[in-house]
Amino acid sequence: MSYQVISRKWRPQTFEEVIGQTHVTETLVNAIKSNRIGQAYIFSGPRGTGKTSTARLFAKAVNCQHPQGHNPCNDCVNCREITDGRSMDVLEIDGASNRGIEDIKSIREMVKYPPTRGKFRIYIIDEFHQITRDGFNALLKTLEEPPPHVIFIFATTELNKVPPTILSRCQRFEFRRIPSEDIIKRLKSICENEKISIDEESLHLITKKGDGSMRDSQSILEQAVAFSTDNQIRYDKIVDLLGIVHDEVFVALTESVLNKDVNAILDQIRNVSNGGHDLPEFIRNFSAFIRDLYIVKVTGTAEKIETTDTMKQVMKKLADTSDEHALIQMLSLIHNILPQLSNSSNVRLLIESLLLKLTRMDDLVDLNKILEKMPRQSGSRPQSNTPSSPAKTDRSINHVSEASSPNPEPAKKNEEKVLRDLNQGSWDRFLKEVKKESPRISSLLSAVTVTSIDEHSVKAECGESFTCQQIERNKETIQKLLDGFFKEKITLRVTLNKETEHKTKDKPLEKGVHNILNVFEGDIVQ
Repeated sequence: MSYQVISRKWRPQTFEEVIGQTHVTETLVNAIKSNRIGQAYIFSGPRGTGKTSTARLFAKAVNCQHPQGHNPCNDCVNCREITDGRSMDVLEIDGASNRGIEDIKSIREMVKYPPTRGKFRIYIIDEFHQITRDGFNALLKTLEEPPPHVIFIFATTELNKVPPTILSRCQRFEFRRIPSEDIIKRLKSICENEKISIDEESLHLITKKGDGSMRDSQSILEQAVAFSTDNQIRYDKIVDLLGIVHDEVFVALTESVLNKDVNAILDQIRNVSNGGHDLPEFIRNFSAFIRDLYIVKVTGTAEKIETTDTMKQVMKKLADTSDEHALIQMLSLIHNILPQLSNSSNVRLLIESLLLKLTRMDDLVDLNKILEKMPRQSGSRPQSNTPSSPAKTDRSINHVSEASSPNPEPAKKNEEKVLRDLNQGSWDRFLKEVKKESPRISSLLSAVTVTSIDEHSVKAECGESFTCQQIERNKETIQKLLDGFFKEKITLRVTLNKETEHKTKDKPLEKGVHNILNVFEGDIVQ
């Protein structure tokens, strides 16, 4: 018998051998036991997770001449023909190359004929999402009322491309990425049966490269066997074979970034580039390493990381000496640059610039801290105690000009009386509470100068016109905050400082600048 590759030789022959898809196999087994066989199924999920294998297994189970419970016997004529891919009753069709309306019409003609040997005539269409719109439309009527001897099984990695009209006529099964521990267990079993010697680190590396795909992992194992001598697979050999960067390189690079060792960073990138490694792939893998390191940091354990026990200890030690916020910033900066890698004419320069930027993360200032400082630059509250008293308001904020006051002298006397009898304590507490709920509103209110507080209102002045405009713009929000804090009605009256008003008239702000400030709800810092 000719040589069979591992992925075909070790394809599941019973439902129990399907790895990581119990939710699918149990449903299919129950359907077989209760003789409730559907006529159209759609299997979706990542590549290499068992969609086509399960479809073939299901086809054997329903056409087996001597079933063993819910499993096929794998020995009768029907089972052997389906296993060998030569059954006249089970047709596997590639949806990528048979995607047009004429191809679908030929299928519609074939479904009229009964099976030659088994109970059902089964059509397995792989890459189902690649069928054209006209092809899908041609299939609709057949799916609506298929002959009783026909079963359709569609496999796809992109379920979103299948029209809803098709989906509504099928039983849907979602295949999941296979857990790493299940893939490792399966690879160990294959290696034992094939007399292949392999170490634990190599198994983890193959599984990680396979990324949840059993077929990909088996293909990598096949390649490693061909590359090794005397069926002895070792970690260093696989690293060289696949062009993978050692995890130790990512550990050293992370330490260099955190220690701000620019020379070491440049040397490490040069070594990776000279080693023939793909730099975009390298930086993506580095991003995944930092993500794992961050998980170790926040959880306090490396048990959730898919790597060897030795590397878990190394990552735990590195995480203990790393700053959580620094790791978050590293992830953010790396993530922002990833889309640029495919279009860059000098990827190495781009990556070196990124890593050097990571060494200067301490120079990056939190925007919230900047906003906290802005009110002090645009205005300040009076040093003397200003009265504060919970009072009543009409749930409206009046933005008035100082020139509109019809009787300034009585207002001044009233202000002096209030300042003499009350303090500003409750207003300060209000601002502190607002800061927790809305830092932006807090910045606006902190930018005004309170001139008086009486039992009916708070009067304040703006140092510049834009703040007045923004307070007016947010008056409903501010009023809700006032009502919620004071539990009584109070009116906020904000006026523009007279001197500022004259300056604004002398130097009008350009309309474009006004538009920008309004869009971003910003302020001008002198």
